[in-house]
Amino acid sequence: MMGGLENDDSSVGAYATRPEDYDAYSFYLQPLIKEYHKIEGNTKQEHDWNIPVGKYLLTNINPHLTEVSMRARVARNVVGWNLPPKMNKDERIRF
Repeated sequence: MMGGLENDDSSVGAYATRPEDYDAYSFYLQPLIKEYHKIEGNTKQEHDWNIPVGKYLLTNINPHLTEVSMRARVARNVVGWNLPPKMNKDERIRF
């Protein structure tokens, strides 16, 4: 919650710092997540990470998008590592 308190322009301001935080604080985080993403009812998001290489290309959307730079924000973790807000400098370097 400190991120939201220190950055009042943050749209949510509550972040899990360890994967187990989603379970330990689900009573607090689940309603926020559902409200932010406009999710109604009980739902569980399933992911299929078997994405075919080359299937999702910007040039398939518009052939002129050949020199586009983008950034994808990823806030997931790798087993055994803290989530980014909890990582210290040494852990970030090792990661």
